[in-house]
Amino acid sequence: MRPSGPYLRPEEAFRVRGPLAGPRTTRRRRRWLRGGVRAALVAAAVLGAARLAEAGWAFVRSDRAFALKSLQVVGLNRHDPAVVRDALRDLTGRNLIGLRVEEVAGRMKAFGWVEGFLCRKHLPDTLIVEVRERSELCVVGTAGGPVAVDGAGNAWPSPGSTPAFVLAPGADPSDPFLQSVVAELLQAGLYRQVASVGRGPGGAFRLATPDGWTLDVAPRDLAGQWRKYVAARPWVAAWMPGRKTMDLRWQGRVVLAAPPAAEGGNGDG
Repeated sequence: MRPSGPYLRPEEAFRVRGPLAGPRTTRRRRRWLRGGVRAALVAAAVLGAARLAEAGWAFVRSDRAFALKSLQVVGLNRHDPAVVRDALRDLTGRNLIGLRVEEVAGRMKAFGWVEGFLCRKHLPDTLIVEVRERSELCVVGTAGGPVAVDGAGNAWPSPGSTPAFVLAPGADPSDPFLQSVVAELLQAGLYRQVASVGRGPGGAFRLATPDGWTLDVAPRDLAGQWRKYVAARPWVAAWMPGRKTMDLRWQGRVVLAAPPAAEGGNGDG
């Protein structure tokens, strides 16, 4: 033993073994080795977990897991839920987690009476569709059958319903301006007094009465225009019986259209 500082050390500890072969260097090399092994193990574990998670997520989103088996339609009062279920039936078997609301919306577009809907996914296999129906203004008759309208430009078939009004040939039941005229006719209490409603010349709307009168009206104050027709009708019937077309859009007066030309003759003017 030989003295070295305040305590004694073996002489072998001072033997020269090369520039990197001292005891302190050996301990440092071992620490690096252990650190490298730990880093490699951690990296392998993270990579394995990531691959496992990726495989698990792919399985969860596949049609083999969480396949849609049950469709429930709720919230309907005036329409048959079976109609909506039939439209969505082709989604059966699809993965419920991966099912997008746009796919449901694309099938719901077929129903004009659907104002909105909400999808709720109940794992593992149930989809609940809550539907909100539009408010029906009335039913109008068309060449294709009765059609319900809501007054805002929406229309949908209404089989078996009794029309409040009949639309003139070629009239579009989803025309929002035409629907506003229908709404005013209802508000004015003219149900059953107007045989048909349609577009007229010059931006007017044309009403036809059950007894053959044709009335061109503006899409506002229909009640006032109807009163003008009622007041003028007796005079016209007495003094101009051949003229049964009135333009009621003029302030304080009515304008009579010329009678149709007789076959083989000349009209007015």
